[in-house]
Amino acid sequence: MSSRSRRLFWAGARTVGRSLTSRVRSLRDSDARQRFWQTTGEDWFALLSEMKGAAMKLGQLASQYEDLLPKDLSEALSKLQRSAPPRPLADLEPVMQAAWTAEQRARFVRIEEPAAAAASIGQVHRAHLDDGRVVALKLRYPEVREAIDDDVAALGRLFRMARIAPVDGRALDGVLSEIRTRFSEETDYRKELANLQRLRAARRHDYIVMPEPIADLCTESTLVTTWEEACSLSQAKQWSPELRDRIGEGFARWVVASVFDSGFVHADPHPGNFGFLADGRIVIYDFGCAVPVRQEARQWMAQAVAGGLDRDWPRVHAALQKLRAVPEDRALCDEDASLYADICRAVADPLLADATFAFRDGRIIDEARAVARSHLRSAFRYRPVPELVFVMRTLSGAYWLLRNLDAQVRMRTLLWAVARKAPPPPVSALDGRERLAEEIQL
Repeated sequence: MSSRSRRLFWAGARTVGRSLTSRVRSLRDSDARQRFWQTTGEDWFALLSEMKGAAMKLGQLASQYEDLLPKDLSEALSKLQRSAPPRPLADLEPVMQAAWTAEQRARFVRIEEPAAAAASIGQVHRAHLDDGRVVALKLRYPEVREAIDDDVAALGRLFRMARIAPVDGRALDGVLSEIRTRFSEETDYRKELANLQRLRAARRHDYIVMPEPIADLCTESTLVTTWEEACSLSQAKQWSPELRDRIGEGFARWVVASVFDSGFVHADPHPGNFGFLADGRIVIYDFGCAVPVRQEARQWMAQAVAGGLDRDWPRVHAALQKLRAVPEDRALCDEDASLYADICRAVADPLLADATFAFRDGRIIDEARAVARSHLRSAFRYRPVPELVFVMRTLSGAYWLLRNLDAQVRMRTLLWAVARKAPPPPVSALDGRERLAEEIQL
């Protein structure tokens, strides 16, 4: 067991120990569980932020499921979303020497310090080429690629020991395998170059801006693109409601179109991966994690949405069976129908209630958490879908970005646009309703 794995193992052991103590204390102390998750979150944050690499990435991924994790744990892990401290450029000079020829290295007239951004697997510098172009130079930390397998395996053990999610061992293995694959791809900047090129080719919206790659300087450990200046989310939050709504509408349409139309999704919704322009355009950064979505999976997701909007629980259940979230031999029961109805009441009804949905209204998350708690006993009846782990990450991250932006978006129209993409039979509620006459081009 590597030193990284040992540290993660002992984090899990500490969590189990605290859990046993908390259960005893909870008999006489109603705050025991809250203190347990606060201490656990602080412990995990301190460890994962120091380790970087896949360990920190998994912590970031977990933190984005704020509606599923214990509140105090998700709040602690959310701090992993902030920029990590950068390393001195001199520490990464060997990376550049190994990646480029002397002639390629000489093309960089100046590389600015400190790094403009730093994350779990690398950092980005503003740099100047000999032809006068200003570029973004992304350098991978040398040790992260080799640590992926150990980190994912060790974190799997940690999650099993801590028992923070109602997922059985086989289902967790499938999720971790998908995570391992995506993280391996993310540490190969040649794959990120291919993702960027594919997303640029699929782009159909003039309000989405993506940098142009300098392909002859991109290698496994270096990525060079044009420098795209933009404002941060915190700056955009200060803009007028009208501009924020326009940005929010464009962002939501782009995300939905990526999932249900192009079938290729930018799947790293960290707020720092998006920039905002005063004319309403959105700049996309960091293309290391992008996932394809099979046509069949898109159809069954659309059917689940359509069935939910039409309150057709057998149709929802059938879609989940096709996605393998539910065993194909398990018939719809009253418990399933009750869960589907409660989810639609908590999530779909607020989104459909008015022409636009105000994301600042946090009641939808409170209601979703209440539904999760009330149906906790039946959680093991459903399986996570490994191929959709990062799609769900994208949708969850999009929600929190829109909420932080305080945007109002035509979610009712977007949801019905998704429903129209479902395979037959058509949604009966689409027939003859004036409110559905409005069309939207995804």
